[in-house]
Amino acid sequence: MSSHDMAVRATLKVKPDVTLPFIWASITLFTDHFNINLAEGESVPNFGEMPLADDYEQSIELTEDGTLSLYLSCHAGHGEEPNYLQNLIDALDGMVIAGGALEVVDHDTSAANNDAVWARFIGADDTQRIYARLAYGLERGREWLVDVIDPSGFEQLSQLAKSLADAKLIKA
Repeated sequence: MSSHDMAVRATLKVKPDVTLPFIWASITLFTDHFNINLAEGESVPNFGEMPLADDYEQSIELTEDGTLSLYLSCHAGHGEEPNYLQNLIDALDGMVIAGGALEVVDHDTSAANNDAVWARFIGADDTQRIYARLAYGLERGREWLVDVIDPSGFEQLSQLAKSLADAKLIKA
């Protein structure tokens, strides 16, 4: 079985009552399994940066306007950790007010840090996850398509994709 140095990263908009202590308590299954710990003797503020023991490889930050940014490193065996990742996703699903993406980065496969990335979508419900997926796909496509169809063409394409998603969701 192979194992890889990996990380999960996300920037998400969370509910107004979410604080760093709440986030920390909610993601304990993930952080405990991957030995992500608080710095010794530090207390957890409601907002700002989480005092993590290894803040070079890890960060969890929450602004007062509800923007959660996280980057957590882990060493995962192939096929070994899906439940821990799903536990993290489930915890984040309950905190967000809008959908977003949690990216999983495989550092062993990609030295460039962006070549071996896959996304899992976060949202309070399926609709939020669908729109998060659409936004993520459009953002990733932007770098490839804007030069081909120009910025206004890309905006038209984006609006069409959003309209098609709206129509599909209305039918469902």
